[in-house]
This record gives sequence, C-alpha cells and structure tokens, in this order.
Amino acid sequence: MRANANRHRHALVYQVELDNEQITMIEAVLANGGYIKACQMLHDPSFIENVGVEKTMMDSWEMIPNPRLDPYSGRFHEENDEEE
Repeated sequence: MRANANRHRHALVYQVELDNEQITMIEAVLANGGYIKACQMLHDPSFIENVGVEKTMMDSWEMIPNPRLDPYSGRFHEENDEEE
C-alpha cells in the first residue's frame, strides 16, 4: 500500500530468495554503505536467479539504482563507485 501511494518516487515492492552466502555478501556491502552496489547485486542475474516484482512496478525496477531519483539529493551517493 505504501509503495502504491508513492509511485511518483518509483517506490516498489520486490521479493527475492537469498541463500546464506548471498545474505552475507549483501549485508557486508550494506554495512559499508554500499546501497547502490547492493541494489545492483539484486539486479545481477548471475547473483540472483529470480526477483519478484509486480507487473505495474517493473518500469521502476528497471530504473533503479539511480542516485538522481533520490529525493534527498543523493544521500546514498557512493564515493569512488564504478556505477557512474
């Protein structure tokens, strides 16, 4: 319900199944402030086989990660990242 109320911000709901190794890797990236990198990992088909996203939210899923969409002016911008 919250994601649907914030579609203008490309809020969405997704579901993934992670094994313990994937969980450890994502947690390590997040612990180091790698929010964009963690999101990219979820988009990587060699890392995650299936991601569940509602059909109405697929366009938003394809748009993230994108720091320019952050309403807090790049609060999650990562220094020295390869993404840019």
